[in-house]
Amino acid sequence: MQTSTILYFILALLTSFGVAYFQYFYKVKSKAKRTPLLFSLKAISLFLLLLLLINPKIETTELEHIKPILTVLIDNSKSISFFNEEENVKEYIDKLQKNIPLNDAFSIERFLFSDALGISDSLSFSGN
Repeated sequence: MQTSTILYFILALLTSFGVAYFQYFYKVKSKAKRTPLLFSLKAISLFLLLLLLINPKIETTELEHIKPILTVLIDNSKSISFFNEEENVKEYIDKLQKNIPLNDAFSIERFLFSDALGISDSLSFSGN
């Protein structure tokens, strides 16, 4: 909290006790048994009302856990089909997608590269 808010709290506390003291103990000739109870209730209620008028703002910090991004680059060129590795590449991608601990720890994004870099929609192994 800011120092000005704390000073307003102290001022509100002193003001509420001062008003309650003035109403119940200042130049009063007869003191009833209920006077201390009424004094404390009035002081507390005035303090709470003044506290509502001050309207303190309490700042909170929220932490959010975001998974790190794991980028997987897949070769989509003709060389994969030339060496007959199409099934191995598809099998490896399926293993990555089905790996539960890896998917829990990372947000996996797949990209294709051959002539240019692109989002992994489908594998054709026809690029240069």
